[in-house]
Amino acid sequence: MKKKLILSLVAVLVLLVGAFTLVVKQSNQKGTQSDNNANSSYRVKAYQASQYRGVYQSKGFVEVANVDYNYLLVNDGDLVYKGTTKLTSNGVYAPMTGIFSKPTSGPARIYQQAGEVTFSVNENEYREFQVGDNLKITAMDNNSQAMAGKIIALAKVPADEHAALSKYQATVTLDSDNVPYFFGEHLLVTPEKDLVQVPKKYVSNQGEVKLKRDHKWVMQKLNPVKELKNSNLYSAQELPIGTELKQP
Repeated sequence: MKKKLILSLVAVLVLLVGAFTLVVKQSNQKGTQSDNNANSSYRVKAYQASQYRGVYQSKGFVEVANVDYNYLLVNDGDLVYKGTTKLTSNGVYAPMTGIFSKPTSGPARIYQQAGEVTFSVNENEYREFQVGDNLKITAMDNNSQAMAGKIIALAKVPADEHAALSKYQATVTLDSDNVPYFFGEHLLVTPEKDLVQVPKKYVSNQGEVKLKRDHKWVMQKLNPVKELKNSNLYSAQELPIGTELKQP
């Protein structure tokens, strides 16, 4: 009986020692993992901006109400010249230089040759854009047909004031007259913002980041251009790509 009691006590003691050892081991692992996380560094990366779907269209048109289609001398899509191109056999000349269009209904139109790109941004993205922003424009099916553009107008009023999510039209002028796109062609619009993205765990509550400069770790206060859910966006001028950060 006494022997059984001793064996039982020994077994309980072994179990307790084993449990204690396991708890200590797990605690040490968590501490090591925490230290590793605290010591882990992050290289600042360029922000990958969202792409938008735009459309290339004429900058405007004029209607030519006195064109009688029964006497038409030009075809739909023809380039006509102001004062020299005779539109009809009864003496109507083109009032402006541009592309002649014969709509399915209504008077004839002459579209300006110069084009522009328009795209929409929603109310959550609106503050990310401003007049003068640089953009990259590419054809949907051919990335090699890329052009540079700049926002020249950003609507103050949404296209549909009653929509659940308001959308605003941005108008873009292209930097070259040699345009490979055709009117009505849909394009990809990519903002060319010089921004970098930093996970929020590398930013202190005071808005500082711990960065390596001249082989030393220093704290620097930064002003985010925009705060996202899990990260902040900063100007690459203020925080260059490749800068090494550590959790503060």
